[in-house]
Amino acid sequence: MDSLFFVIWNRAGGSRITVKSAEAVEWLQEGQASDKERGIMKKLSFILVFLLCCAFFAGCSRGGRDGTEEGISQEGGVIYKDIQVETKDAFLVEAEVGKMMGMQFYKGERVMIWAVRNNGLADIYLYREDGSREMLLEGLQEDYSFGNWLLDAEEGFYFWDNLNVSLEKMDGEGKMLYSVLLKDVGVGYIHDLHQLGDGRLIIAYSPSGGGSDVLSQMDPDTGKISRVSTVKLESSGRVAAGEEGLLYLDGKGVSAIDMESGGKERVLSFTGTSYLLQDDHQNSIEDFRVLDDGSVEILRYRREADGEKAFLSEVLHLAEEADQKTVLSMRCWNLTGAISGTQAWLKQQVVSFNQQSSSYIVALDECPEGTEAEDFARQTSIEMTAGRGPDLLFGDVMGDYVYGAIRKGVLADLAPYMEASGIREEDYFPSAFGAWREGSGVYGVCLSVRLDSYRMRKGVLEEGAAPDGEGLTDALLAWPEDGVLKLDWDAAKVLRYLLEGSEDFWGILDWEAGTCDFSGGIFARMLEAAKRFGNDGLTERLEILERRTADILTFDTAEDQEAEGMEAAGVLFEDGFHSAMRNTLQGYHQVMSVNANSDHVEGAWEFILFLLGKEAQTALQGSSHSTSYEIPVHRGAFEICIQNKTAIDRGMRQDVPAYNVVVGEKLITKYPRSGQDITEEKIAQYREFLEDARPLPLRTVPLLDIILEEAEYYFDGMKSVEEVSAVIQNRVQLYMDENR
Repeated sequence: MDSLFFVIWNRAGGSRITVKSAEAVEWLQEGQASDKERGIMKKLSFILVFLLCCAFFAGCSRGGRDGTEEGISQEGGVIYKDIQVETKDAFLVEAEVGKMMGMQFYKGERVMIWAVRNNGLADIYLYREDGSREMLLEGLQEDYSFGNWLLDAEEGFYFWDNLNVSLEKMDGEGKMLYSVLLKDVGVGYIHDLHQLGDGRLIIAYSPSGGGSDVLSQMDPDTGKISRVSTVKLESSGRVAAGEEGLLYLDGKGVSAIDMESGGKERVLSFTGTSYLLQDDHQNSIEDFRVLDDGSVEILRYRREADGEKAFLSEVLHLAEEADQKTVLSMRCWNLTGAISGTQAWLKQQVVSFNQQSSSYIVALDECPEGTEAEDFARQTSIEMTAGRGPDLLFGDVMGDYVYGAIRKGVLADLAPYMEASGIREEDYFPSAFGAWREGSGVYGVCLSVRLDSYRMRKGVLEEGAAPDGEGLTDALLAWPEDGVLKLDWDAAKVLRYLLEGSEDFWGILDWEAGTCDFSGGIFARMLEAAKRFGNDGLTERLEILERRTADILTFDTAEDQEAEGMEAAGVLFEDGFHSAMRNTLQGYHQVMSVNANSDHVEGAWEFILFLLGKEAQTALQGSSHSTSYEIPVHRGAFEICIQNKTAIDRGMRQDVPAYNVVVGEKLITKYPRSGQDITEEKIAQYREFLEDARPLPLRTVPLLDIILEEAEYYFDGMKSVEEVSAVIQNRVQLYMDENR
């Protein structure tokens, strides 16, 4: 640990304050602090920063929220920055038999490679912007009209086909120079291939052995991958040539990448803007470049639903927008890289709301790139507690501080606004208003349902037994076979699973008295069970618990479970197993809340009301995850989405015979689901599954963090059960004393 510091942004002036304690750093570095003292130091550091923030913010007027914040508003209207998009046709292509095989910037010009099939053969043409064309290659095999083409600086060609898993290089006459199988060079799937100005060939690909997507150099003479210059990527994207090297485009923006060091410098960021990059089969990005003024031009192929094709040039540039509306700031994790699911849907709805609302504009306040999640949550919590912060919050951007914020009145109670707007809870699944509820107050609205549920092997629990944390723990310890609870769960995740559904950790906590007792046998047995059934890398062990997907296609009915020797499970709550709303995992849950200190609570509620509307909720079906992991909370929208998805699944999925899987010495018969199996009875059971969803307790989240942090010492063999339990006892009791 090099230093202990906190960075506090002055949003009015763009400056920051750094708080540092050299003495505390030295104390921690030398290992003189006990586990309990480390916990105290963390809290003291937070208090120090909190007090400094209060003093800092007290010296600032509230004018920023009234319209004087730099970059947000000025006299004469709202000023904010956003991505402007200018779109025009890039090529004038006459209707003819043929297929676009690639668009690229070639020697400063927009060009397109086009294949025309002719009597079982393929002719390859080069199209220019003015509609003129010239034949490049004649009489190739028809297979070359399926795949991707790149024209290199020497007027040769690269051709690759991910379906046939090969890459070829030809000269300008069509002579084959070499052909390589992708698996032989470690490539599983090519996302993009591009030649830089200095002749280097750069490939963006998924490795054949799995793992993160990477950028590598490819030898243009042999097709071999250079293992020297390889850069791991956060997400799939596109490669292009910059003036001095490599450019990379993904959902977060355009970056210049140094292939030697792996360093990345952002050229144009989409963070904090309403722009959502689309790159799929319907809207494929073919090439891009950075223009002299810093804007980005994208060549795009668009295929409309009616079969119409468009070959487009899109120019993106960051510019100030002016409007007479009031700005609503919405703080969230980074929505910019999302290409599907609720996050992408939300960004699209922000654009729609901004266009439709006569009074408000929602401006995204996203987590800056490179900022740690805990730092962002701490910053947000400090600002909110000091009476500042954003108008709207999406997701748990307050981290572990959510429950405290509710208790202290930092988050607005939305129940009165619901009543005034005529919102009827019966029109929505219980998940919509149940995530952050305290008494009669509603402090967050869940925009879509994201559920976790499981199924368990029969025989683990005695038939008819009412399960609870202690009962499941003892059943696991009594189970005679080796196994893991779930293949992708380590010991810490098993322990979380055993504890997280209970408000009092199965009697360990007494909230009314403000006490806890981790010295009892139940916690020791949970530690033992977690260590025994956590996955330590032996993946051939039998899995006891399997994820029960929330997708209608693969949803397990009671009959499915019986046929496969399984029984319904879920997360253990006080009254048994239930599917759980994942509302406490950073970046995953879909709760929208409102700052109680906002000057624009009514406007914030207007935006939430827009998102809860049937039209906006039905738009979730445009996501590949709609009615899967992220499900509309509006019942009417759900019915539309589920019927549409059912029709698609029935049309595309065919019956698949059962198959066997060998796990260790066990032969397990699997029964794949089919679209033909989606009956009205199955849909009815699916609805019941959604009705049953429960939110996980909020106030135990900080305590789970403490427990899992200390339990690692036992799982790693560094401390005994008794030693770990004693430290947890002290730390949890300290937390409860400070938060009574």
